[in-house]
Amino acid sequence: MQGEDGTITIGEDQAFYDAFSLSYGSPPITAVTVSGTVSWQQQGTGSIDISQAIVDGFAKVGSPYKSAFDLYLPPKDPLEKKGWVKSNGGGLISCVCGDGLRTDWPKPGTSIGGGWSLSSENEGTGAPLCYIISATYPEGWMEPNKLYVSQTRQRTVTTRTETTRDEADVAVYTEQWGTAWVSFPINIYKMRMVLDWRADRTRTETVTAVLAGAVQRELSDSADSDAEDIALTSEYVAKGVDEGGLVPIGALTRASYFQTERGASSFEYLLLAARAKLRSRARSVDITFGVDWRTALTLNLRNSVTYLDRRLPGGTATGKVKSYKLTVGDGTMLGEFTIGCSVGTGDASTAAVGVPSYVDDDYVDLGWQVISGSQTVLLDDELAYQSLDQFAVTDDGLDLTNLTIDAALNEFVVVNGLQEQLETLAAFDNTIAPTDGDAITEMVKMATACTLDMKPVTGTSFTTHFFPSVTPLALPKTIDLSAASGR
Repeated sequence: MQGEDGTITIGEDQAFYDAFSLSYGSPPITAVTVSGTVSWQQQGTGSIDISQAIVDGFAKVGSPYKSAFDLYLPPKDPLEKKGWVKSNGGGLISCVCGDGLRTDWPKPGTSIGGGWSLSSENEGTGAPLCYIISATYPEGWMEPNKLYVSQTRQRTVTTRTETTRDEADVAVYTEQWGTAWVSFPINIYKMRMVLDWRADRTRTETVTAVLAGAVQRELSDSADSDAEDIALTSEYVAKGVDEGGLVPIGALTRASYFQTERGASSFEYLLLAARAKLRSRARSVDITFGVDWRTALTLNLRNSVTYLDRRLPGGTATGKVKSYKLTVGDGTMLGEFTIGCSVGTGDASTAAVGVPSYVDDDYVDLGWQVISGSQTVLLDDELAYQSLDQFAVTDDGLDLTNLTIDAALNEFVVVNGLQEQLETLAAFDNTIAPTDGDAITEMVKMATACTLDMKPVTGTSFTTHFFPSVTPLALPKTIDLSAASGR
């Protein structure tokens, strides 16, 4: 639209009156809808120590132990005096379960589904990351503890009496009542559980926006031909197509491509492609004029021309030289030039400022404030768009770049914990058996069961749609079609 070598003015005194024409080309496009779709496999690996969550689960149902042990791992470099890392060294849990809980506890390497498995690795000290052991003597260091239940029970005592040789011995049975004590060991285990995760999730993102052109609508009625579409797709954002085998998304653990710097550039590319269409079609008025050779030799395809003629709307128009022809014949030397004029409105585009949505304005520096609805300027006074960072990504909330136990754990639930077991046993104390029931039989029904529910990191798929607002594209007004013309 703008000649690289500047603008030259041609007045009526320089142009041949009869070598003039004005024509209209294809009507300008009023809007271009852009759409970009990317898809990739979000992948990653890592480990999470859930020992504290297990301790918390048992503590809720009566286990007296509240906190996992702190463990400080040495730095990787043995010569480094600083850099000890605080970790989790496991914790204590307690219930009345005999040896059943320990024997049923999942072994290292066991898969629990959804991309999760118990780690089979050892930490830097050589200790396993997953284990369960008895914390009481003779295996552990704590004194064993038992709960005793007393019941009055009937027992049969057999006695024998001496008789003559010719007669058989006579057995005499007597029924006696007495107090029986039944003991139930309160098991205390030291355990640690570290889960390894391997994520593989299908991600799809689509960004859609409408870029409207600020054009003079007098040329065209609203119709389908006034709008066009640009739709691009890619499955390479997570593949090593960049120099050095780098991936465009930067890291496979990321949950969004369009919210990266590279993704923003991809969206800007779509907007600039739409801009090119709008600008090209906005140059829809052609003016052809003729000048003498002396004037013609000062013009070329790198110039713009401001042409003055009372027959034009407003008496003037400016456009870049699209073509020219020099002719000699019949005693005439003529330079004939065609310029393309833009039918934009000439109004500047203004980016939306947005409103503070984090705290009150001026309370924090701009870098800390969150501005909702603000727009990023792509081209000064011409085009701005809403940042894609203002949109929420559709997923389960797992951030694979920093996966935490709070985000990954749905729940850990213990059924038939220590408190319920003790209350059940207490109801049998000082009772009569079997009239009032049997404590041992009842405790078989009170087996402790644990349920661990983690959010799956594999086998899921997510689709996010972005619909950012875009300012109307400012287009040059190099001819005013609504202005009156002379004769």
